[in-house]
Amino acid sequence: MTWTLDGIPNHLADEVTKTLRRSGDLTGAGSIWEGLLDRYRGLAAADPANTEWQRDLSVSRNKIGDVARARGRLDDAATAYEEGRQIAERLAAADPTNTYSQRDLLVGLIKIGDVATARGRLDDAAITYEEGRQICQRRHRRRSHQHRVAAVSVGQPGKDRRRGHGPGPPRRRGDRL
Repeated sequence: MTWTLDGIPNHLADEVTKTLRRSGDLTGAGSIWEGLLDRYRGLAAADPANTEWQRDLSVSRNKIGDVARARGRLDDAATAYEEGRQIAERLAAADPTNTYSQRDLLVGLIKIGDVATARGRLDDAAITYEEGRQICQRRHRRRSHQHRVAAVSVGQPGKDRRRGHGPGPPRRRGDRL
């Protein structure tokens, strides 16, 4: 069966590709993702500043890489993942506080590392996984800092009550809030 995207919204096309992949129709899934990639290229070209369309380009490259990898075409998968990573890296650099952009970059790096591992290029995989680990560490530090800032901004009421400060009697272990 030949699939076309005529009249199919992007989110439904994504669901169709998931179903096709699960059923083993990698050719159909790949053709839909290629069509979506063309669609996203046109949108991104019309408005290069639109980060959502840039992200859609990155994700579609990763999905095309997933299909290529499932078909055993590791060179094609590596190329697609690298193209997706480059876009994700630009988006992550443009807004380092955007956790979605950081996550997209991390996903791309993991996929590149997985292909490098499958190709037997373990040194390349280790370098790529290390880049991903560093992103995770930065995200964790940022999240920890955000939690500390939030706790300070509300005066740490739970902490104060456990010590006997603040409104009400001191809390003891096992007390209900």
